[in-house]
Formats: sequence, C-alpha cells, structure tokens
Amino acid sequence: MGKLELKNITFTYDKNIIYKDLSLSIDNHEFLCVVGPSGAGKTTLLRLLAGFEHQCAGEILYDNKKIINSDTAFVFQNYALFKSMKAKDNIAFGLKNQHMKKEKINLLVDKVSETLSINHLLNRYPAELSGGEQQRVGLARALVRNPKIFLFDEPLSNLDVSLKQNMRKEIKKIYKNSDATFIYVTHDQAEASYLATKILVISKSGIEQYDSPKNIYENPKNTFVASFFGEEKINFLKGKIIKQNNTYYIDYQNNKIKLDYTKYNNLNKYVNKTIIFGVRPEEITFSEEGLKYKIIEDEYLGHKNILKAKINKDTLTILKTNKDSITNQIYFNNIKIFDYKTKENIYYIENK
Repeated sequence: MGKLELKNITFTYDKNIIYKDLSLSIDNHEFLCVVGPSGAGKTTLLRLLAGFEHQCAGEILYDNKKIINSDTAFVFQNYALFKSMKAKDNIAFGLKNQHMKKEKINLLVDKVSETLSINHLLNRYPAELSGGEQQRVGLARALVRNPKIFLFDEPLSNLDVSLKQNMRKEIKKIYKNSDATFIYVTHDQAEASYLATKILVISKSGIEQYDSPKNIYENPKNTFVASFFGEEKINFLKGKIIKQNNTYYIDYQNNKIKLDYTKYNNLNKYVNKTIIFGVRPEEITFSEEGLKYKIIEDEYLGHKNILKAKINKDTLTILKTNKDSITNQIYFNNIKIFDYKTKENIYYIENK
C-alpha cells in the first residue's frame, strides 16, 4: 500500500476558487478526518479523490501513480441506495459492474454482511430499512469492493445519538482490521477526535492545520483552529504581556496572571504589547486566589454545569463538573497565547 498525494491542486466552481495550489501528503493506513466550516471545500476534496470532479491544475497520486476510480469507495451522507434494488443487490452493484462471477459476488456479499451483522436484511428494500440499517448497507457496498481508499462524506449525520455512537465503533473496528486509508469528512469535532489518527482543519483560505487530534487540541496553530475544538468553545480574551523580575505576566483588566517561565519563555518581543490569550472552559478552575467573577448563567446538564461568568465586560464560559466546589475566584490553566495581529499561536511548533 502506498502514500496518497495531492500536488498543487487548483479547483474552481462557477468562477469561485475552492482550492488554489493545494498540496497534501497522506500516509498509508491513515484515518484522516477533515473538518471546517460550510463552504470550505470538504466534500469537494472527497469528490476530487473519487473522480467525481476534476482539478483544473495539479495531480492526485496514489503510490506514485495517477489515482483511478477503482482505488476508492465512497460512503455517502444520504446512503444513496437504489430504491428498486434489495439490500444484497445494492451491495453487489459495483462488483457486477466489474463483471465478477456470480459465485464470487455472493461469497463477498455474505462475508461483508456478516461483518456488519446485516445478513437478515439482504432481501429487504431500502424503504423497509431504518436509517441505521441503510447506512450499514451503504457501508457494506463500499467495503465489499476492498478499495485502497475509503471516502466518507458525513456518513453519520442523519443518525440519532445512540446509533451514531455504535456506528463510530463499527467504522473504527473496520479501519483497524483494514490496510486501507480512510478519509472522513465530519462537522462533529468529537467524532473527528475519536476516529482520526490525523485531522485536517480547512477554511476558505486553505489548510489551517494538519496534525494529530492531541496536538490540534493542545497546540492549535491559530485562533481559528482553537475555536474548532473543545467540548465548549474556547474563551478568547485580550491582555498585555508584562515582565517583572524576570517573570512574565499577562496584564488582564488590571489583574496580573503569572505565566510559568519554563513553559511561556521567549516572550521578550511581546513585552508591553497586546496579545490574545485563550483558555478552554474545562481549564478554568475555582480557587482561593485568582480572578474575581460573577456568575450570570448556570446551565445544568446532569454530570456537568455550563456557567457563564462576567469579569468586568468580558463573558466567559466555565465547565464545572459535579466534583468542583465553587469559590469566589477562578484560575486559568494552560493558557494559549496568540499574536494580536496574525492570530497565530506564538508557541506553535509544526509537527513534522
């Protein structure tokens, strides 16, 4: 199995530039989740890989050869099953187009149906199947072809929560038992973090960050990436870096927030300059010393509370678990510091 490479891809649609000079290298047997806002080109990327669309410039290679349709299998968001065909015929459709012998087709359909526990559904039509069952049939249709690359376009977005969780586990299990590369578009950052070995964050400006789920969460390249990940949205605040007795602080609304010198070093060029700093809601703890605040909203969600708190004119989100005891002050942990003009993480180190 080889590496998948996109080299200098340019693609336009109705005079709109979707991609310009896009280059990306995806290792064999990677599980790549693609996230980003609507209109950023997530589905377009899959369609280019599948051959449904063709780039204006550049090339797409697999194992140093031009990618072909038989290299890929597409799992659609809306299942895309043929209504007039029974489940077994939907699964076998691609194999029949390859003029495979009937005996081999039946053997492969039976095998993949057993893997996905849909043997009892093979003689039913799509209208007789639930959403989750239809998605399993759609997944079986892709699996039975044994492609080198699986392409998933938000395949679980139409399922309820419990079905979605079960299907995530199924897809992850299939991935682990496969040699194929998985490329999976989703708007659900929790889903991406659970499934992915790598995450590609894209915007209308192009690639924002391509990294492991852990590094994207802990070391976001910029405020755009930071805002995409986390159970609740990260808090962005404005402050100024000051230095006293070889120690760095953030001056925030006349409060001094001490920075750990071993972690936040090399800040000399930002001294007395305005910066943006981010703190995730789950990284705000209640303390006896720190910043005074006022709770203005408390949303109870059973195992946790989502609090809205005011510090002067700023509103912050705080994630409180049932184990936390509320005090009169809060403390910021694992602060992320961003350049005020570029919005780039000043401590970002590219993971190569």
